[in-house]
Amino acid sequence: MTSQINPAFPPHGNALTADVRQNFLYAKDEIEALQDDVSALQSATTGGPFLPLDGGTIDGVLQIDSTEGLILNGPAGTRRQVQFNTADLSRWIINANAMAETGTDNSGSDLAFNRYDDSGILIDTPCFNVRSTGNFTFNRGAAFGSVAAASTTDLSRHIAIAGTNYGFNFTASRLNSTVPTGAGFAWNVGGLGQLIMTNQTAAFGSDNATTYNVTINAATATNRILRFLTAGVSRWSLFVNANAESTGNLGSNFNIQRHDDSGTLIDTPITITRSSGLITFATDVRHNAGVSFFNVAPVTTRPVVTGSRADGTALQNGLNALQSLGLITNNSTA
Repeated sequence: MTSQINPAFPPHGNALTADVRQNFLYAKDEIEALQDDVSALQSATTGGPFLPLDGGTIDGVLQIDSTEGLILNGPAGTRRQVQFNTADLSRWIINANAMAETGTDNSGSDLAFNRYDDSGILIDTPCFNVRSTGNFTFNRGAAFGSVAAASTTDLSRHIAIAGTNYGFNFTASRLNSTVPTGAGFAWNVGGLGQLIMTNQTAAFGSDNATTYNVTINAATATNRILRFLTAGVSRWSLFVNANAESTGNLGSNFNIQRHDDSGTLIDTPITITRSSGLITFATDVRHNAGVSFFNVAPVTTRPVVTGSRADGTALQNGLNALQSLGLITNNSTA
């Protein structure tokens, strides 16, 4: 404010009491106004336009016009936080926590996001960022609410790794992973095993696993298929078919099918009926090793029938050959 005190009054040699009294009155009013302003600055309850240096409450929007932004400073081992309340009850707190700093490995003062229940009690820390490593920990999972990517190469909804185009994206009902040429991809499940894809190889299991299963599960009366393709075109299919299941172990029979160069089904060379175990060969069968029937020891060389047909030795040798294969039991007599 501009002072009303007139230093030219009273004039020298002609002093008037009224001039002196007027200047004293101006001084009194200005001193009292300054005292009121100081009191407003020193008390957080007077409604003054300024906050005290230690604590205070703001009603309304706080806008900071500064190239430095908002700085929360405190000694090591203390929390520096921004708190979001509803009716004075905690809902969220973002803080650099009180983890001690060592001064050597960037440890301590990690960033935490804490959530609170309706009574203002801490629930947990859904997200945690370690300052020394930069690693994020999500204790409650992470959900991405955008619509699915248009294709496996659509990077508009992509989780990139190390600033590259390699990583993950989500198309309709599918998670896609993209890795560099020659690189590997692995899913590890604790000590249970793993799926590893490296170059042209996919490996299942673990060196420490005692039992490992690959399961294809579906509803009844549906095909469950393992396919082998060449350049995206079917060549062989191993599958349990969609024959309806019923009492007596009927349905879900096992089949091996072959496909032509265009991927069109040719036939089903082998069918195994689940209810009986019967193996049906739809094409010729060639056997290049030992063979036997009815659980006798395999004959590893082709039987040779010798002897004379006239005296019956050839017939006896033939019967012996059939018996060695397990096809007959020779109880004939001379």
